[in-house]
Amino acid sequence: MAESEGGRPAPFAPVVIDPAAAPEEPETFEVFRIGDRSFRAPVRTTARMALRAMVAGETTGVSGVGHYLVRDALGDEAMRALAECPGVTSDQIREIIGNLGRLYLGQVEGEVLGNSDGDSPR
Repeated sequence: MAESEGGRPAPFAPVVIDPAAAPEEPETFEVFRIGDRSFRAPVRTTARMALRAMVAGETTGVSGVGHYLVRDALGDEAMRALAECPGVTSDQIREIIGNLGRLYLGQVEGEVLGNSDGDSPR
């Protein structure tokens, strides 16, 4: 068993992470389409997405975590496509961001609160 710095037994063994391991490839779904271009996002938050959101939350506060998760899920290309599309409406933007925000925040809430499904609807 590992020891703490004080020489006492550590409360648990360290987690060993392989830095060369391939990142998890999440299942995705279509979020929106502009013309014939489809833009997708993960069905579930990945561990890396959740950790990046936690780090972002330290500076943005809780209210910014949902927006960070949405941006991280969609990626820069999709966000640029939305921002540059002359035909996109405010209602469409609210729907995209709202749907993804509820999906991901429900999952993170489920993980934090220990809900088994992590998909609590709002």
